[in-house]
Amino acid sequence: KSTKEFTDYDFEGSNLQVVLNLISYQAQVNAYSTNMIANESFLASASLRDNVVANANTIGYLPTSARASHSLVSFSFQLSENDFPAGFPPAVDILPGAAFTTANGQNNFTFNFVDTQTAPVASDGRVVFNNRDIYEGYYLREEFIVDKSNYNQKFKLRNQGIDTTTIHVEVQENPNEETNKFYQQANGLVDVSEVSRVYWVEETNEEYYELTFGDGLFGLPLTDGAKIQVSYLRTFGPVANGIQGTNVFNFVSTNVFTSSGVRVQPNVSTDAVTISSGGANIESVESIKFRAPKYYGAQNRAVIADDYATLVRQIYPSVDDIYVYGGEELSIPE
Repeated sequence: KSTKEFTDYDFEGSNLQVVLNLISYQAQVNAYSTNMIANESFLASASLRDNVVANANTIGYLPTSARASHSLVSFSFQLSENDFPAGFPPAVDILPGAAFTTANGQNNFTFNFVDTQTAPVASDGRVVFNNRDIYEGYYLREEFIVDKSNYNQKFKLRNQGIDTTTIHVEVQENPNEETNKFYQQANGLVDVSEVSRVYWVEETNEEYYELTFGDGLFGLPLTDGAKIQVSYLRTFGPVANGIQGTNVFNFVSTNVFTSSGVRVQPNVSTDAVTISSGGANIESVESIKFRAPKYYGAQNRAVIADDYATLVRQIYPSVDDIYVYGGEELSIPE
């Protein structure tokens, strides 16, 4: 513009001006994207949950999943002599699944057994189950078949809101044998050998969970064609806390069998039940960013006060606040 050679040239509406604006805009977008990517690459500055979880995984921290509300229930029922003319069975089993329905005035809930419940049968046919654990949620099952030809095969559970403490894994290791082996969740590598039947749980994108198994060095590897059977609870978290009263817990299980495999339909009386508690939402982004570095610093030990606070929050995620006091804080340390 300052020269006399282009006095009649329209700089404001020229193609050159459009190109310059486009280049400037692209440079601004690239700078913004680079800045955001850099922020999401670190635990302290990340804001998206998937990135926060991924960064926490690099230091060995698994965010706490949702927790199902829990109660202890005692109930009983009477077997009829007419149904067992040859004598009462020695015991009765209740299989995992829906056990009781209840409500809190706003919502209806289902409480489940996550393990098989067994009780002996008295000489008069009375069956009593005392202080049995029940957990709120939907009891779900999934099955996977190991395919060694698929190098990218993943065992991803198809539901959100899973309480990972209720996950039970059984594997039919030999496709030709109807025998299942129980696998336990591993939280580290210290006690895991090449023959340990263990699995690991990891949170993936959008609050889903994925199971991984051993590689032959740490944990027993799965064989081709093995069948993985997974059961778990999908829970509503804290919504079901605070329910109480034997009159609101109704027995609904249809999976009641004698020790010989005969199905029974008992008329159950709920004798006692504790107030439902312990339900919690999945750990928030803010909590992960706060707790993950402290968990890494504690290294699963319980020495200083912060270590105890970290471990207690891992075990009881629904706690609102916690104060840990150690003797080293006294005027004369103990």
